[in-house]
Amino acid sequence: MKKVILFFAFIFSFVFVSGVFAEVKVGVFDMQEVMVKSKEGNSIKAKLDKKKEFYTNEIKAKENELKAMKDDIEKKGMMLSAEAKEAQEKDYQKKIRDLKLYAQDSENDLKNIYREETQKLIHQIIETVKSYAAKGNYSVVFEKNESGAVYFDKANDITEAVLKNFNEASAAAPAATAPAKNKGKK
Repeated sequence: MKKVILFFAFIFSFVFVSGVFAEVKVGVFDMQEVMVKSKEGNSIKAKLDKKKEFYTNEIKAKENELKAMKDDIEKKGMMLSAEAKEAQEKDYQKKIRDLKLYAQDSENDLKNIYREETQKLIHQIIETVKSYAAKGNYSVVFEKNESGAVYFDKANDITEAVLKNFNEASAAAPAATAPAKNKGKK
């Protein structure tokens, strides 16, 4: 709480002191909205959805295999020797443990991909905001959800401009690197 109060005290003193000397231009943007609406954000979501679908299908296939194995053990159980039945039960239990581990590993993999891709995306968006703010002569830009502000004038909301610039920069970045990749392959 002290940090928030000190932060706002610093900002207000900055605004009042610099107001004497120059106009202060404040911007606010919504990081979550840019992440969700951006082409890059949608690309990450599609990548995660595809990976999740792959894992889900793999897990379902393994569950079906286990169900068939259990049915087989139950059908042949009376005809098997005690040792053979015990061996099949052990194999079945091992496959259940393997499936649980696979499910945990796949969940961890999805979380790691999400974290890595989100961190990259946030970094790219922040760079876009910095560039936009510098070109627009903004004194300060706040992230709407993390700033602690309870009110801001909608005229200061630069989310749509940031989203537009980010999508343009994201589209231009692969195009700028594509010729460099082709040159090395000739």
